[in-house]
Amino acid sequence: MNKTEYKVFLSYSHKDQEIANSLTKAFDQYKISYQADQQLRAGENWMEEIERALQEASVFVLLLSPDFVSSDWAMFEIGHAISRHKKDKAAIIPVIIRDSIVPDVLRSYLWLDARLMKPESIAQELKKIIKVKVDSVANDSDTKRSDRSMKVFFSYSSLDTTIASSIADALRQKNLDVFPFQNDLRATHEWPFKEEKYLQTCDGILLLWSEHCDTPSWVESERTYKRQQLKTIIVVRLDDTPIPSLLKNYSVIYHSDLSVIVQEILQGFKVEDVNQ
Repeated sequence: MNKTEYKVFLSYSHKDQEIANSLTKAFDQYKISYQADQQLRAGENWMEEIERALQEASVFVLLLSPDFVSSDWAMFEIGHAISRHKKDKAAIIPVIIRDSIVPDVLRSYLWLDARLMKPESIAQELKKIIKVKVDSVANDSDTKRSDRSMKVFFSYSSLDTTIASSIADALRQKNLDVFPFQNDLRATHEWPFKEEKYLQTCDGILLLWSEHCDTPSWVESERTYKRQQLKTIIVVRLDDTPIPSLLKNYSVIYHSDLSVIVQEILQGFKVEDVNQ
């Protein structure tokens, strides 16, 4: 990935200038093209320069700290980033650099907890994340899926392993590449979370919902990937447990017959049944 493939807008509080300086040096080292808020303010027509940079950016990196989240100017830049995300699919990557809350408007985005990370490590992780997001947008458009098997991230509770195994085996027989993930496993505090490596490469996401699920972090994580990478999410209800509001807008399958469940999953993912 070279510097011309994306443009990063780096937003931070002037009180975090020292951290930002260290990070931009690492950006230069790893060839991450960026424009920084506080640097742009040094010019005579700084407001015009910032507005232009906000409009041109394809990736927004927000350095979260108590000073940043309490700043009206930061809220302005966050609002612009969200607007660009909705309009142009610009990526938003919040990065926690000091103990801070994550503003409500950013909680639907996956963030990087960098409080214990060195600038070089932050830059390395951001480059990986940026590549995934930029490539996802570039590949989305009108391209058709190749002849390879569709990759499905399959999330379920360990207490539902029996039915999950049956569904996974049935889908594999239909030529789907299934990545099983028990969502009640404890995620680490490091980025990326354990399940993210599967979410990055999959074509669709399948969730089993039952009384054993307790709206863990993976729900928010998977919802975010649907929004940012336009992946199809299908929810399979195993019992009468109410579905959380985060999942109600997605395709829901509710049936006791395994063969019917599998056929509806194939239809939801728009995959032809290879056995018919």
